[in-house]
Amino acid sequence: MSNPLKEEHSEKADIIEMKKKLDARTGSETKFSPSENQVITLRHALNILNHLDVLEVLSLNKYKVNSTIKRAKELEKALIHDFILGKLTIKLYEDLREKAFNPELNVSDGFFVSFDEYELNVNEALFSKYIREWNESLSEENSFDSSIELLHFRNNIGKVLVTRNSEKFAYDKRSMFSTKFVDESKVLVEIDFNANIVYFQTSNTTKYRTIKTVVKLFLSNLFDEEKFRLLPPKMSQKLNFNFSEENNAATVHNNISPNTIKLLDLLLELEDSKSNFNELVCVDISFDHEDSKKENLKSKIDRQGFGGEDLLSKGDIKQHITNNRGILQIVFKLTYTEELPENKIRKHVMLAGIDNDTSNHIRIYIQNSNLDLKRVVNKAYVDLKDIFIKNTSSSSLRNEEKIKLLLGL
Repeated sequence: MSNPLKEEHSEKADIIEMKKKLDARTGSETKFSPSENQVITLRHALNILNHLDVLEVLSLNKYKVNSTIKRAKELEKALIHDFILGKLTIKLYEDLREKAFNPELNVSDGFFVSFDEYELNVNEALFSKYIREWNESLSEENSFDSSIELLHFRNNIGKVLVTRNSEKFAYDKRSMFSTKFVDESKVLVEIDFNANIVYFQTSNTTKYRTIKTVVKLFLSNLFDEEKFRLLPPKMSQKLNFNFSEENNAATVHNNISPNTIKLLDLLLELEDSKSNFNELVCVDISFDHEDSKKENLKSKIDRQGFGGEDLLSKGDIKQHITNNRGILQIVFKLTYTEELPENKIRKHVMLAGIDNDTSNHIRIYIQNSNLDLKRVVNKAYVDLKDIFIKNTSSSSLRNEEKIKLLLGL
């Protein structure tokens, strides 16, 4: 019978010896020298992930797999070997770990909120310090059973896994007793300190609200701001006036909702040549009520009423927009171009949507009922999310002339 302790000791010795040989050849330390725990964690992650998941992470990190490697076990062995030798980046390791162990990574959905700009310069050391304080004392002081795990801090964006346990009860009519249980909520959260936007990666509204409270108090402590608030991203922008030399006068476009203008700017940005998206067609749209100050109603225009063509080209829709009606929800088809090896591409038609809840958050999603397309849809959603954040953080419109042309102004 084999001795696990002896095998573990032998594995440690092999790792140390391989590092010594590499350093002797290069005359210097490796770029990233993993610890024993990291090697074990990577091995565990590779056991959990399927072959396609691993290849996807490798592709995103531009890691080239040797053409002689054909089987999953061969790839796993090669990755462990390269990891020990310091040939894998810390980002690649973290991405594989994240893919294997964190929940809801395949959800092409999420909620966005924003926060005010503060003078505090948040770096990884400060961010990590407040996470430790939250886990050690601040969570309990705020009456939360919660924890925050730092996944990574890159480009001034902190990615964390937030867990919150809530005590709940269930009543049994037969025994006439109640039982107590713990309901655990976990959500991946990205805090962008460049754009001042927080992204909650989940399709579950209840989980989002539960975790949002934790994040709000955590950031309140980080910025030392008692009145800290999480609000919908600022989707507000006005069109510049048109000047007519003939009449020597200017036409001011005050009859269009600034929120709707910014939303149209985002949709047109998706068709930009630099994006992997194109051929956007609006198939469903909801406006606020024309007398929204008095009525809490929605006036809905859907594809059935307009023959299923691009609704943004319809005169009725343009009239609603130019009459200062705000867009609450919009659903659109768009084509996503997937980049393949050897400069090949594949196009996918997807159905996406934006819920523009101006009082709480903005939700953006891509619908997917085909598990075979999960990987592609996830990649498309990352691109969609990045375009949204860049567009939102921009202080000016990127497609103003296109908006005017679209609305016939």
